[in-house]
Amino acid sequence: MKKKLFKSLGLSVRAFADLLLLPEQTVHSWLNRARIIPARYAAYFGALERYASEREAEAPAQTGRQWATEDQARFGAQKTAALKKCRVALARYERKLAKLQEREAKLCAQGHLAESLARYLPPALREEAHTQDWLSLLGRRAKFEYSDVRQAIQKCAQTLAGLRAEARYWESQADPPTS
Repeated sequence: MKKKLFKSLGLSVRAFADLLLLPEQTVHSWLNRARIIPARYAAYFGALERYASEREAEAPAQTGRQWATEDQARFGAQKTAALKKCRVALARYERKLAKLQEREAKLCAQGHLAESLARYLPPALREEAHTQDWLSLLGRRAKFEYSDVRQAIQKCAQTLAGLRAEARYWESQADPPTS
């Protein structure tokens, strides 16, 4: 009989044993052998039986609806916070990407200048070692920095793609229906 009581209440023997501060096996042995429950613990079983007999059939469903309403509010707040966080991060990474692209364009311009300036210089200046060294250094430095900037752009683009996907996910999440 008591096993049916636990089942009807959706209560596990383990949870009830935790309430009684007893090992689960002790409570199992009381139930399986239909033994007399010690007076110290009988009040707990009596309270469960009274609760089961007086409980309205609709009460658990009403509790579920109340929890669903609370959960919906919590989900709405979570969704709003996640979207805000995503949008802030998106704006930050879009600015970072724009700066990196500006830097990339500047480095390309420096590289082109290093490759092309010699054609515009008078032959005497073009042949000077200092001019050739400077143009070579400018070109190598621009090319070296360019590869770092390209990697940073790719990483930033990956992060942006992930943030956009996350934002789309949160935007697509409908608020849970209220029961």
